[in-house]
Amino acid sequence: MKAIWQMWAGELDRATVEAIVKECETYEPVTARIGHQSDMESKEDLTVRRSELRWVSPNSSPTIQKIIWDYVSSANRAAFGLDITNVWDIQFTTYKGTEEGHYNWHHDTFWGNPSSYDRKLSIIIQLSDPSEYEGGEFELEPQYEAPDKDLLKKQGTILVFPSPIRHRVLPVTKGIRKSLVSWVEGPKWR
Repeated sequence: MKAIWQMWAGELDRATVEAIVKECETYEPVTARIGHQSDMESKEDLTVRRSELRWVSPNSSPTIQKIIWDYVSSANRAAFGLDITNVWDIQFTTYKGTEEGHYNWHHDTFWGNPSSYDRKLSIIIQLSDPSEYEGGEFELEPQYEAPDKDLLKKQGTILVFPSPIRHRVLPVTKGIRKSLVSWVEGPKWR
C-alpha cells in the first residue's frame, strides 16, 4: 500500500450532498447495533455506539452506489491494490448532540463471518456542514497518520481506508452530524 487512507476534501457539492440526504431520509430509521447485522447476537450497546441508522439498498440507489464505487475504485488503484468486487451495504448515520452520539473504537471487517467475502475498504462521506455540529471528530488509531481534522469535517469530503483499521467517532456535543458510510467487499482475505 502507498498510503493508509485516501481523501478528497469537499469533493461533493452542496446540491449533491443535499440530494443524498433527502434520499437517505426516506429509509426507515433504526437504532445502531454492534456486531454483524446478520448475526443473531448483534445488540444495542449505547456505551459503544449511539446513533441512528438508515440502511440504503445499493440496488435501489444507483446514483449513491456509483459515487461510492467510483471513489473506492480510484482509492484502490492509487493506494491499496486489493481484490474488490462490489458495494454491499450503505449506511446513512445520524449522530445527535442531544444524545452525545458516538461510535467507540471498532473495525469494519468481521473476520468470522460465514460469507465467502470480506469487507476490504471503508468509505465515509461527510454530509453535514461543520457549522451544524460540534465534536463528532473521526479518528483512526493513533499509530496511523491522521487525515487533517478540518478537511475531514468539510461537507462533501470523502475518505477511503482499509476496513480492518480501527477507528472511532467522538461524541457529538452540539447539533447533528450526518454521514454516509459504506464498505466494499472482495473475496476472503488470504
